[in-house]
Amino acid sequence: MCNLSEGIFERGVAEGEARGEARGEARGEARGELKKAMEIAFNLRSMGLNDSQIAYAVNFSVETVKGWFEDMTETEMAGSAFR
Repeated sequence: MCNLSEGIFERGVAEGEARGEARGEARGEARGELKKAMEIAFNLRSMGLNDSQIAYAVNFSVETVKGWFEDMTETEMAGSAFR
């Protein structure tokens, strides 16, 4: 490969790696935010708030919040599901 081709190739690889890292970071942040919202939702429920209040507090729809509660068993909610 000539020097010009090598430079273009290396630049392409570096750009691809940077894009991949950015996507990975964004996915990780989104997962972390979701996990934290779910954690807060379960804590609020244990404090006696209703699904509508919880949805408002965590900025998700009531349907989404209800789905979280349906997906978790009482044991998981009371235990260390998020710790």
